[in-house]
Amino acid sequence: MADSNSLIFIILAVVVLLGTAIVLTILERRVKRKVKAHQQREKGKDYYKNRIDKIKRIKNSEESLYEIDNLLREFANKNFGFSKSKEYTEIAEEFNKLKKKELSKIYFKISELAYSGKEIKREELDSLINSLNKVLPKYKKPVN
Repeated sequence: MADSNSLIFIILAVVVLLGTAIVLTILERRVKRKVKAHQQREKGKDYYKNRIDKIKRIKNSEESLYEIDNLLREFANKNFGFSKSKEYTEIAEEFNKLKKKELSKIYFKISELAYSGKEIKREELDSLINSLNKVLPKYKKPVN
């Protein structure tokens, strides 16, 4: 009788330990998923700031303008659903309607720089980059 009680106790202990291990494994996976999602959200906060910092390091004005163009088209598309082929002035007007004046000014400014036919001065680009640095990091890169 004592042997069967010991055997039942051992089996019960093993079942409890296995159950605990399974529950802990499930909880660990959930926590890891939440941590990974949080890290991706945090990374998204810095996405635009990092892109702008890379643009700052470009010495060639034409190349800088090209990268700013890519960034602004992506930004308008991902955050507001605007077509990447939309003209800057159209996007600026849309931002005016949305009462996003800072963004509207940026898009009018790049339209002026890109289509004026004048040589682009580094000071003008730096001014635009500074505006981007103030405004865009307020927005997180949407996960798509």
